[in-house]
Amino acid sequence: MYQKPSVPRSIGGVLDDTLQLYKASLPSCWLPALLVSVVTAALSYFVVASVPLTAATLEPAQLLARYRNMLGAFGIWYLVVIALTLVLYGMLIVNVAAVSRGEIPAFGASLAKGARRAPALLVASIVFFIAITIGFILFL
Repeated sequence: MYQKPSVPRSIGGVLDDTLQLYKASLPSCWLPALLVSVVTAALSYFVVASVPLTAATLEPAQLLARYRNMLGAFGIWYLVVIALTLVLYGMLIVNVAAVSRGEIPAFGASLAKGARRAPALLVASIVFFIAITIGFILFL
């Protein structure tokens, strides 16, 4: 069971506490993590499977045109996958936070809270992407 540290810790102690927290939260986090993997793997499979095996013999311009035509069909699915992923990642964050407070999170309650937090996660993801892009441009 995870116990919150009561005094400041060295870096080794912080890492040890982190590993204990993740070990304690694993029973409540494996199912949402598996669902995220299944959702993204299914979409990836359908995108790859929709391109015939003859694509290897196509010229790059033709292959790019084929992927552009697929964008309309799979664009909606990408948005659905992004929404589901944000909800499930929010659920993971809720579960880890609950375990850190010594609570045992229920699947339905953490799913509902993750769904309520999904818009904030979307905004945070956009801000993170913008910050990384600006940092990369400044780096170059």
